[in-house]
Amino acid sequence: MKHLIIIFFFLIFSCKSQRITTTNELDKVGNLATEFCEKFDGNLENQIKLQTDLIQKEVLRDSFNQDVVRNLNTLNYRLTRNLWKNCSKYKLKSYSLGSLHTRVLDIDNTLSIDEFEKLESKIEEIESLKNIQIIIVTIDDLFPYKNVTEYSIEQGNYWKIGKYPENGGVIIVLDKNDRKIRISTDNTLRQKLTDNECDLIVQNAMSYLKDNKYFNGLLEIVNEINKNI
Repeated sequence: MKHLIIIFFFLIFSCKSQRITTTNELDKVGNLATEFCEKFDGNLENQIKLQTDLIQKEVLRDSFNQDVVRNLNTLNYRLTRNLWKNCSKYKLKSYSLGSLHTRVLDIDNTLSIDEFEKLESKIEEIESLKNIQIIIVTIDDLFPYKNVTEYSIEQGNYWKIGKYPENGGVIIVLDKNDRKIRISTDNTLRQKLTDNECDLIVQNAMSYLKDNKYFNGLLEIVNEINKNI
C-alpha cells in the first residue's frame, strides 16, 4: 500500500491541474485493467507496484496533465473497481484513497470544474475553522457493496475518516444512479451530529436530487453539517 501513497506526493509537486472528463474514459479504464490483469502474478506487493507504476505513466500523459491528485484518485478508483469485477488474479481488497488532501472524490464526473472547486473551498474553510474532516464521494457504481450505507461505512472506516481528534470526520456519499445520499460520521463526530440529525439533513436535501441539482444538494448538506457542529 505504501507505493500508492508515495506516488501521490510525487505527483502533487510534479504537475498542475485539469479534470478527467473525456467520453472515452471508461474504455480507457477497461483497456488498462485488461493490460494490468495480463501482467499480474499472484504476489500482492508486485500487483500494487505494477498498478502504481502504470497509473503514474497514464496520469503524466498529456490527457491527464492537470489536477493530478483528483485525476489519480478517480483513475485509480475506477481501475481498481474494474479489476475487482473482471480479474480473478487481483488481490487488493480495498481501494486506497491515496491523498490526505482529497476532499471531493468525484468518481463519475457529476460536478463541473467550478462546482468541484466551490465544494473543495467550502470544505477547506470549514475544516480550518472547526477541525473536522469532510469527504464527499460521488459514485455511479457501488460494486462490490450492496448499497450506499454499506459503501459509506466500509470506505469511511478503511480511509480512516476523522483525522481531527477534536471533532472527527464525516463522509458524504452521493449514489447518483439510485438518487441516494448517505452521511456517515466517525465515533467522535457522532457525539455532536447524531444519526437522526444526519437523516434529517439528507431528507431536506433530497429535493435537489429529484431536480438533478447535485451540487446544490451537496453544498446544502455541507452547510447544514457546519451549522450542527
